[in-house]
Amino acid sequence: MIEVRVTGDRAAIASLRRAARNLKDLQPPTRKAARTVEQTARRLAPKRTGRLAAATRSRASGGVGTVSNSTRYAGYQEYGTRVMRAHPFMRPALYGTDIQNIYEDHAERAVRHI
Repeated sequence: MIEVRVTGDRAAIASLRRAARNLKDLQPPTRKAARTVEQTARRLAPKRTGRLAAATRSRASGGVGTVSNSTRYAGYQEYGTRVMRAHPFMRPALYGTDIQNIYEDHAERAVRHI
């Protein structure tokens, strides 16, 4: 176990505490990550009618982001059926988005402002 104790300048201690609070607030980077995945999914969605792209939505609550599609056939497009091959757009959107970079930027900004 590692213990770190900071003593000294009150302003420095207050700044470090503020940075820690900012790092714990995961709402902004989670919202940004979910929106980025949503935008990518919309771009990758099959465009026969445009309903798949239009029905793709994102939301974030705390550190959990959700990207969903409300059309009844989105799952069939994503995974295919026994008579239709898959046309995935949600999973490629997730795996093709650099989510780690979004959270790293959040951490850098929180620490830079101390």
